[in-house]
Amino acid sequence: MFEGTDLLAIEGMSHATVLAIMSEVGIEGIKKFPTSKHFCS
Repeated sequence: MFEGTDLLAIEGMSHATVLAIMSEVGIEGIKKFPTSKHFCS
C-alpha cells in the first residue's frame, strides 16, 4: 500500500517493481508530480 493505493493491483507490477520505483524516487518524490501522466513521462 502506498498512500492508500495498492500498487500491486496494477497489472504487471510485482513486489520487485514497486520496491525499485520507491527506492528510486521515494515517497516525497512521487508527491512532486501533479498527475500520473507527469510521473510517467
